[in-house]
Amino acid sequence: MRKALGDPFLLALIALLAGFMVFKSRFLDLPFYWDEAWVYAPAAKAMYQQGLGLLPGAISPQLSRGHPLLFHFICGSWMHVFGASRISLHTFALAISICLLVLVYWVGARMGSKWIGLG
Repeated sequence: MRKALGDPFLLALIALLAGFMVFKSRFLDLPFYWDEAWVYAPAAKAMYQQGLGLLPGAISPQLSRGHPLLFHFICGSWMHVFGASRISLHTFALAISICLLVLVYWVGARMGSKWIGLG
């Protein structure tokens, strides 16, 4: 553990992610926009209100618009824990983004080098 915390690449990743979270935290209360407003937020809220489910009939096809329901299911689960506010939903999207950035670093570092992971 001590060796991992002394790794300059890992420290750079943590610093970049912290800066990203601080920058994005200013925008968590903005209204939904584009796909968020017309596809994802209404469908996730319907999943939250009508009950969680992964089968196609869990929410109306007009809400899901043919999208797979895993995202809506996970978002609905998040809303059961943290509430259904805009800040909560944007925080969920930010958490997914942070997880993806960490995964890209990890895969890039494993397949190539730590420079590739950071790049």
